[in-house]
Amino acid sequence: MIRHCFVVDEPMIGLDPQSALAVKNILVKCAAQGTAIFMSTHSLNVAEEICTRFGIIKDGSMIFEGDEQELEKLKGSDHKNLESLFLELTR
Repeated sequence: MIRHCFVVDEPMIGLDPQSALAVKNILVKCAAQGTAIFMSTHSLNVAEEICTRFGIIKDGSMIFEGDEQELEKLKGSDHKNLESLFLELTR
């Protein structure tokens, strides 16, 4: 059951490494306690590290939406990370 929801846009921009780690830890802890977190970011490594569901938007349309398993299936052996998949899907 979702009890709360946070919407964050580019939460790591401008943060030093210690502050970025603190924000990541807070987001992960809140999610584990049932808070839904909608994060918009171009930092795909951060998204891949802390998110459990993903959406990719191109030209205002959702072109992928799924959980970690669906993302891994889509990545297959052709893509080592979310960034390479994103670049292919949004060409």
